[in-house]
Amino acid sequence: MHLLWRVEDPTECRLYVGQSLEIANRICHHEDINYRKRHPSFHYYWWDLNKEDPSKGIASRYIFPCAFTKTTQLDPLILNMLEMWVSLILQSLSKSVLEDYLPSNTLALSAGNHLNLMNPLYQSSQTPERAEALLSINVYRTKDPSRHEYYQQMRRCFHNMKDSPDPEYRRYYEDTTKRAAVKRSETVNQITRQECLNGRFVQVSIKVYQRKSDGGDLNNGHFFIWDMDIHFPARLMPIENNTLIWIKCYLAEPSKRHPCCYTPKSRDSDPSKRLGIWIKGINAAGREFESWVYCQGEMQVKCANTIVDLLQGRSYHTIVRFPRRFVSPRFRDAHPELLPLEGLVNGRYTPDEEPPIDKASGEMNIEKGISGEQYCEEQIGMELQTG
Repeated sequence: MHLLWRVEDPTECRLYVGQSLEIANRICHHEDINYRKRHPSFHYYWWDLNKEDPSKGIASRYIFPCAFTKTTQLDPLILNMLEMWVSLILQSLSKSVLEDYLPSNTLALSAGNHLNLMNPLYQSSQTPERAEALLSINVYRTKDPSRHEYYQQMRRCFHNMKDSPDPEYRRYYEDTTKRAAVKRSETVNQITRQECLNGRFVQVSIKVYQRKSDGGDLNNGHFFIWDMDIHFPARLMPIENNTLIWIKCYLAEPSKRHPCCYTPKSRDSDPSKRLGIWIKGINAAGREFESWVYCQGEMQVKCANTIVDLLQGRSYHTIVRFPRRFVSPRFRDAHPELLPLEGLVNGRYTPDEEPPIDKASGEMNIEKGISGEQYCEEQIGMELQTG
């Protein structure tokens, strides 16, 4: 049993009940902060609160209700039952689990406010291979009833924290869901980046516009790369609406302009000058076509700037600090503190010109000059080293 309490208020304490036949190794893992970071849990989350300030941090002690010798051979189910028994006596499990096993009039005021979330019985007979399988993506569609039951219980316990009266439970839920969203976004970005550089199929929609000059019709093709709408004139390659085409992105060497640049209006300071987009497919007449595409729109330059940044592995947190970038509405809405609407052009683009950024302070600095391209190159190097 692990007893933890706040240094500044010892009356606020939490319990965690665990099990192991190798207690020494288990405690070494618990005490290793790097191990705790690699294996996040509510137990470790609460333990590491305010760890920067020892006077406001968490103190702890271990208590051993029972122990086994190294030669002890026990069925894992027996260990789970022992853990369940102690967890019910101390009421260290989540309230929903306690209500399933204990009479409602026996629950203490602190019931449901401790650090064990999962029902230990759902861990029965898990070998290391089985535990690894439970954490794999196949658990969502598993045909094994025990795995499915374990996952559903784990999922319910986690989501119950969202509406918990305990602020620490709610904060842990919010932090964990934010980390999961960031990781999911990074994974999607990585997959999209590889697909764009190696080639991928996309669906094209055709929109008809009326030219102001002569009143004639102008057909434009549209497809998406990330959240960016890529336009190109479709009159030279008549394509039916919702046609699938194959696209591939090419990047010229840094500081060089692509000979078939997608955005001819890119400035020399724009990273979009490096981007070329090649498409091929079958047109409305059933003939194969292939071509470089281009767009003369000024706003497309800003979209292409962001595409080049993403193709190089840069994060939106870095991209939005530079001028002439398109900002995904999803990222903007998720980070209003970084991107106030009044600071964006049309709610989607960073301003054309901004003072350079002082890397040391992260603040805009008129005196210290550093080009956006130079800062961006240094920033991505730092991200790759720390990533």
